[in-house]
Amino acid sequence: MPDYAIKEFTVPVPEGGSVLYTAAIVKENGDVLQPEEVVSASITLEDAATQAIINDRDNQSFFNVNGGAFYADRFEVRLGPLDTVAVGTARIQKRWMTLKVAYTGGGMLHRLIVFYVQELRRVGA
Repeated sequence: MPDYAIKEFTVPVPEGGSVLYTAAIVKENGDVLQPEEVVSASITLEDAATQAIINDRDNQSFFNVNGGAFYADRFEVRLGPLDTVAVGTARIQKRWMTLKVAYTGGGMLHRLIVFYVQELRRVGA
């Protein structure tokens, strides 16, 4: 059975802001995934309304590069100002961040993180 989960954050990130996503990867046997077990890790970041890829993050590696870091008890993905750019004219913009992590023994983790970007030019409008 594939490990697939959806997490939604409802507090919007300001346009051009930064955000840090942190989680632990727990394998089927209950152990936390260790960095040396990671085979590959990729991120896709897209606008939900248009399916436009944001900041060229289309299956981009984040295994200790591109804002990603793996530790003994967790991994982190840091999104920066180019990842939270406004797209289109909506005041609140829904984004999908898809994370895929393959690890030794044939394991695969999929995470869909839903978050929102608030276009600052429209605040108070």
